[in-house]
Amino acid sequence: MKKTLYPIAFAATLLIHSVLAAEEIPLGFEQAEYVAGPGDVVTLRVDFGTPVPNGLDVYTLRLPYPSGAFDPAATTISVVPELDNDLFEENPAERSFTADYAEVSGAAPLGDPYFGTTFLEIAVTIDMNTPAGAFPLTLALPGENSFVDGDLNAIDDDLILGSATLVIEVPPPSLSETPEFDSEAGTFTLAFSGVPGRSYLLEVSNDLEDWDELTTLTAAPSGLVTFTDSTASTHPRRFYRLVD
Repeated sequence: MKKTLYPIAFAATLLIHSVLAAEEIPLGFEQAEYVAGPGDVVTLRVDFGTPVPNGLDVYTLRLPYPSGAFDPAATTISVVPELDNDLFEENPAERSFTADYAEVSGAAPLGDPYFGTTFLEIAVTIDMNTPAGAFPLTLALPGENSFVDGDLNAIDDDLILGSATLVIEVPPPSLSETPEFDSEAGTFTLAFSGVPGRSYLLEVSNDLEDWDELTTLTAAPSGLVTFTDSTASTHPRRFYRLVD
């Protein structure tokens, strides 16, 4: 009797685990971490971790923008052809871009369910003035029944949405030329190398302890940042620093 019961119990256990595993559908980023700098274009690929049981009929997915990290005007979304008939202008996926998020929604063309794991790619441009640091990337379902399978069953509760980290690296500005003091004009000229198109705050101090904001400078397309202080001769001594 024991030899007969053990295989049955073991088979039942396998069946239970199989059913539980099928209820979880991972949907997340292809990479756990993306590294970029100001002005870079980063392609975020979003995949299913496993083929969707019964296929996919309709979908709506949102990518909230990390605060101050992306340029919304330079964001694009590419959906896999099986879910997007843009080429034939039938059932094209709808793409929405706001100041806070990018969103895509659509349906399997002509009602054909989708069984793949690749889902979409979102190309984002890093804003020129994004500060250095780590930004969380998340996915969100904007409403009920955001994902419906090929049997017309909502699978929102079965989705396990993944996350990733966007690391922004910004090289610090550096002196590109020796500062020049024009004794006749009473001016002092500074030149720095920075990130093209990035804004920097120029601060001044008389004692290296208390600093005051003087002006905001924007790096030229070459990365050069220049400033001429026309009041330099009126100060016994003056220190300058560029703040990112």
